[in-house]
Amino acid sequence: MINNWKLGFKILRHGYGLVMSIVQGIAFFLFGGLFLFLQISTNNFRGGIPGQVVFLCIGMLPVQMLYSLSVSNLILTSPVRKKLQTSVPAVLAWSCVTFLYLVVALVRAVMAWNLPEIRSSVCSELVLLGLVAMAMMLYLGSAYKYFVLSLLFLFPIIFISVNMGMPVELNWTVFNQGKASLILAAAIGLACIGVGAIGEYLISLLVYKRPMSKMAQAAPLRKEL
Repeated sequence: MINNWKLGFKILRHGYGLVMSIVQGIAFFLFGGLFLFLQISTNNFRGGIPGQVVFLCIGMLPVQMLYSLSVSNLILTSPVRKKLQTSVPAVLAWSCVTFLYLVVALVRAVMAWNLPEIRSSVCSELVLLGLVAMAMMLYLGSAYKYFVLSLLFLFPIIFISVNMGMPVELNWTVFNQGKASLILAAAIGLACIGVGAIGEYLISLLVYKRPMSKMAQAAPLRKEL
């Protein structure tokens, strides 16, 4: 796994659209940060799912760059081709999404630590966000081979989750156990991300031999497919 992680980050600098991906990442970061700032400035600590989902989308950008390399004949004839379309993207997505989720979880936990009235809501958000992250990773497993079908799977989940998250409230008694509930909720979210990574890898194995989808690539790369 560590070797896959190293290979993924090492080869990213050769991916298509590095500057654009950085710009997109900054835009997602600012948009998610704006939601967070508005919550703090208005003392409205509920319903932060939309900004958090956008923030997690940053984790999809490195995988997008990695798959752009698969249009190159050099990669298509390389002995590491299969890894670059299966295990490496899964490890890369898992590490990036996990890091971003932990950042969100830490911020939300700090907000709710001494506010019992919103603690259950924040716990619910963390679980829901973990489920959204899992859906994103399952989407990445097939998006670059079956782009339209993958979008039809992901968009309804994002739409429903965002609407549930304003605010979301899962009435689980386990989330009424004090401050420890925040740790439990974050652990459930991380477990969902782990399941998503495994699912992404298994799906990518199933579709590995299928041709790359032109719609999943930037316009300048489509002529190479």
